[in-house]
Amino acid sequence: MAEPRAYAEEVVDAIPRWMARRPFIVPCRHRTAGLLIFFLPLCHWLAASGRAQDNQPESLTEAQAAVAPRSDRITLHRPPPAQDMWSGPQHEIVNGRILQFDQEWLVYIGADGQQHSVASDLVEQVDVQWANDAARQAKQLVDRREYRAAIRALESAVKSGIPRWQQRLLIADLVRCVEAIGQPRVAGVLFLNLARSAPPLLVYADMPLTWSAQEPDASMAEQLDAWFTSSDPHARLLAASWLLSGNRRQEAESVLTELQASSIRGIALLATLQAWRATPPTETEGRVAEWMAVRDSLLRPLQLGPTLWLAERLEATGHRELALGQWMRIVTQHGDRYHRWQVAAGRAAGLIQAVGSEDEAQRLNAWIVELSEPVESP
Repeated sequence: MAEPRAYAEEVVDAIPRWMARRPFIVPCRHRTAGLLIFFLPLCHWLAASGRAQDNQPESLTEAQAAVAPRSDRITLHRPPPAQDMWSGPQHEIVNGRILQFDQEWLVYIGADGQQHSVASDLVEQVDVQWANDAARQAKQLVDRREYRAAIRALESAVKSGIPRWQQRLLIADLVRCVEAIGQPRVAGVLFLNLARSAPPLLVYADMPLTWSAQEPDASMAEQLDAWFTSSDPHARLLAASWLLSGNRRQEAESVLTELQASSIRGIALLATLQAWRATPPTETEGRVAEWMAVRDSLLRPLQLGPTLWLAERLEATGHRELALGQWMRIVTQHGDRYHRWQVAAGRAAGLIQAVGSEDEAQRLNAWIVELSEPVESP
């Protein structure tokens, strides 16, 4: 079987056809194509950079890292002991200078000057000491939710000579920003390019899947056909996610079942979680405890999508108090995914008015306003 073409090349090939149909200008309703053109240089750079760096070190040398004045802060996710059914996952904070962070390992130089390795699937959060001001300032724009400014800053920062593991994290931020301004197709193209670099599980939280029943726009619908027949499991997962609530539901379910056996941890996990959406509403009450237990075992960023789905399902099946708890979980824990946070805050405010008193609703709304203030990275 022929190797699949780079997604950047697929976009390039589509441009002449698109321009032939819509010459001279990019109308507002076709902003997706305009954004794809804007990101073509980055997609090409990602492909070329990946090939050029295949045999290059991920980051600083051990000697450089050992004498570096500042450290990255790493939050590790530790599952509870097998015999402990009540405690949730525990967390461990370590500080060190990261050498490598990819699909398999996070390698860092600790305070003891020694090299340490941790399975990347256990890394829940990294507070990065960015390699230069361009990366640091781009991340601050993301944290301030200035998404359009952040998009341009991130594109420049990724190509500013920072270590490859930092590039991956900034590209994940770029995917999130593009999705936040309402462009899931472009976010998908960018994520598929990112996925070629074998990123850690953590960044799969920014894969632009849908967790609710929504119809793709015309541009997205056209892209889904190509993704659905791709040999890339990431593309197939994206397509199945968006097609699951439409008239191709049965095909989407079949693909999700297949992808649950993927050797790529992020693909297998997200396919399993997405398959929950096909569960009949009548089975919700009997399975909700199981779903919540699985969700609670995940890295915290990966909990957002399943929590959003649980909240909608519980609300739709009449479990409004439980649904309110899930919406508020998003409000209190996932402010960094602000486009999702806004949805949760609105739904929580509506539910508290339905199930609580006016005083409770006012207190909750005041708390939501307080939580809405952005928190910048150090």
